[in-house]
Amino acid sequence: MASTSGSTAPGAFPSSSGDHVKPLLADINERVEAKEKAREAGVSLLLNIKAILDGDLAGRSLEGFDDWKASLELLTEAPHSRQIRAGLLGGTGLGKSSLLNALMGHNIVPTSQSEACTAAICIYRWNCRSENKKILRATVTFKSWETVEAELDEMRQELEDLEEAQSLMGGNPDAGYDGRMADLNQQIIQVQNWSGLKRDEIKTWSPKQIINRSKTAFSEIFRRGRGDRSENTYKDIMADNKNDFSELLKPYIDSSKAKAQDGKSFKYWPLVHLVEVFLKADILKHGIQLVDLPGTHDALTSRSQIAQSYEHYLDKHVYVTPASRAVDNKAAADFIFSRNDSEALDMDDMLKGDSMCVAITKIDDIDCSSAETEFPTREVKRVCEALSKLEGDDDYPTDEESGESKAMGLKRTGKSHATFNNSKRQKLGDKVAPEHDDLSGMNAEELRFRLRELCIRARNEEMKLAVDDRLLKARRSAKNAQSPGDSLPAMYPVSSRAFQDFKRQSRTLESHGFPTTESTGIPQLRQWLRRVSLPYREEWADSDIHHIQVLLDAADGWMHDDAADFPQLNDTQKTTIQPSLKRIAEELREIINVRVRTRLRDNLSRMKPLRGSSLVTGKRGKYSRAGGPQIDKAFENLTKLSTYKASVGRHGGLFTRPARKGQEKSYIHWMADVQRAFWRGHSEFWKEEFTTRLPKLKSRVRTTVRRAFDHWVKEAFQDDSLPSAFQDRVRANMYKLEHLVEKYVADVRHRLERFFLACRFKSQCLVFQFTEHMRPGFEAAMTHKGKGILKKQRAEVEGHAEKIGREMFSKVRDQLEDEMAHDLREVSSDINQLWVNKKTGCGAHIEGILARIAKILCHGKAMKKLSEQINEDTKLQLNAEIGEWREDWISVAVRLPHVELTEELEEVEEAEPNIKMEEDAETGEVYEQFVTIKTEPVD
Repeated sequence: MASTSGSTAPGAFPSSSGDHVKPLLADINERVEAKEKAREAGVSLLLNIKAILDGDLAGRSLEGFDDWKASLELLTEAPHSRQIRAGLLGGTGLGKSSLLNALMGHNIVPTSQSEACTAAICIYRWNCRSENKKILRATVTFKSWETVEAELDEMRQELEDLEEAQSLMGGNPDAGYDGRMADLNQQIIQVQNWSGLKRDEIKTWSPKQIINRSKTAFSEIFRRGRGDRSENTYKDIMADNKNDFSELLKPYIDSSKAKAQDGKSFKYWPLVHLVEVFLKADILKHGIQLVDLPGTHDALTSRSQIAQSYEHYLDKHVYVTPASRAVDNKAAADFIFSRNDSEALDMDDMLKGDSMCVAITKIDDIDCSSAETEFPTREVKRVCEALSKLEGDDDYPTDEESGESKAMGLKRTGKSHATFNNSKRQKLGDKVAPEHDDLSGMNAEELRFRLRELCIRARNEEMKLAVDDRLLKARRSAKNAQSPGDSLPAMYPVSSRAFQDFKRQSRTLESHGFPTTESTGIPQLRQWLRRVSLPYREEWADSDIHHIQVLLDAADGWMHDDAADFPQLNDTQKTTIQPSLKRIAEELREIINVRVRTRLRDNLSRMKPLRGSSLVTGKRGKYSRAGGPQIDKAFENLTKLSTYKASVGRHGGLFTRPARKGQEKSYIHWMADVQRAFWRGHSEFWKEEFTTRLPKLKSRVRTTVRRAFDHWVKEAFQDDSLPSAFQDRVRANMYKLEHLVEKYVADVRHRLERFFLACRFKSQCLVFQFTEHMRPGFEAAMTHKGKGILKKQRAEVEGHAEKIGREMFSKVRDQLEDEMAHDLREVSSDINQLWVNKKTGCGAHIEGILARIAKILCHGKAMKKLSEQINEDTKLQLNAEIGEWREDWISVAVRLPHVELTEELEEVEEAEPNIKMEEDAETGEVYEQFVTIKTEPVD
């Protein structure tokens, strides 16, 4: 994170004598709160300054004032684009939507106890608009006409394929026929819901006809065919109360009912690409965005595919699983996240406590009838015995006898369970009941509630052990596991229903067993989200504070540009100062370019993300310098393709295989498996670069910039070519230059972070390229008809994969390297612009400050005239606003911990040979060709 210490205005540090110095802000939570408070105060003061200058006739015509206002607008809008996307992942019906409602404190997300509700990706964000009374709003992004037409065409092809299969096989269709037909029927119902058309019309009309003849969708969503059909359309929804808002939102996100009943109401969720919901929820206030995804094991393939396609956008992962599955066997434990999930998380260095956690839902759903057997702690035994004595019966009452819910019932366990109980007691260690209540004063109902509380706590301990074991195994299985110092992801047992009861102050059966709000687990999960957001928030606050100081410095310059306060240069000095000024400006530009931009470019271009050669030298060929072993390993992991005709028809797209012959329903996504095979061959290099080497570059930016700037200051002002009056004024304004340097550091780090995120996105978006390479094999397989079709199709597809597999992986790798190399050139260019851009560049602003000082010393008429135009009242108001900021910021700056400078960016002394692989036209042999790589000029 960029440090703000040492970058304050002159006099920022008061003397120690007589001053009461508050404790150091060593805790990141306190530090972030202090910085964010300072940021809010700074922005408020800048808005006041803008109003003051707008109210002054001369102020409105100040040199650079329009650019200043544009920069202020960027500062005020910046928080709206910042995001930490935390996604809730897991199967259908596991309580994700209920958990979201509890986390946000708003019952906005549709829920159902019997079926999946969430049909579209829903992103819940902070509503930053305060001027509108309607505090709830949403933006719905619809799929384009082109996308919907393609989906309808795919549905029509599936219908034709199933009709053909039925005619060929008669009354004995293949094993997957029923499942495919059920899936198709669901798709037809979905189209009915948004189009208002009849089933026969949908089955017989073309995709274009369906869209054109849909009722409200054609006009409201598809713009009656006007405009670019590849573009998305949008709809805004606003309301001032939750009930109205939920009803307005429901047609676009809720798929819980199969079909609209009245023929007039429509369910548009199949047409929705994304829904962004903006509301005032404290958890969302500082950049956290909660993402509700459709279940990854949804009965509807379309919903499941939506979830899988979006996971790589997430910064934090909350894996959701119910209590009933959390302590089951390995198969159930894998339900938390699969091997594929753990590999993807490990590749992005997210198998650790600050990147993911596990939320165990529905912990209130518990059966206490076998409490002594299931949770044999001393306290449980005491409560059971007390309840037995109170009931006056040796046998504990059954559910029917007690009249309570099954969850409140009790059952006596026999002596045969003694050994088991002792073992279980040792495992639990009685950690769940440290206190020993006086049970004599409790009635039967109170004892049952106490027993329920103990059982919930005991099961929570069991689940923690089981989940920790699963996470440890996932960490150990990762070949590139991080150091043992990385914390294990936390587990949070939660009860959304109990938490909502506390909020409503109305206790139901679900909230019994939870003595406090904290015992529901929701506050702890909220705290985790807050804790993992703090590093992001601190970096954002640092960046904004540097920006605030730069804008305040500009206003301070307008206020003090009075030539009467400056000494006047003699004629000789006036003649020499401009060439000297140009020289030191060029020297600063050169040292920043060489030490920062060039070193970053060289270090980035020599990254080795996919094989043992860099982006510069890794040109091209099956075994170009390195990379052959990675291709071989990827090819070995290439999944053997199964024989489902539906997968062939989908060109390897996601297919839901129905449950049959005792086997559970499963999901086949050939091309996603191909992508995973590719990364199993290349993940070692990728992880080494993006989780180890490249983050070090970001951490070294500040040290490199600071030392380059300090070196320039030392060299530029040690000779006699610059007048002493100029040097004195520069030293007096050095804090302004320091602020610009710190802003440049923050800007460069932010640009690097954008590059890293873009690379992560690209790494998980290779399915389309692989599909294009496999397309000829799928199309050839589809030509086979009649008896033995599955065997023929399998042979066709596997033969094509065997033939082009290595070449496919090599070409996709080359393409990914080309894209990353192109992005690197953009990064280098952008970093250059962050310094030299005439309007926004930090270096250009530094040169402007130096030029302004020189002009004033030379009694530049324009400067003097400009200064005299600002009236004294405006100056007094500006002085008060700037003084208030400096006083407030000093109180924070003196408490910031000192940040030691790290190592500088490494200088690449000798570049690797630039090699390109060429193929001999006659022999077909691959050979190495040395080439010249064009380097960027110094601007």
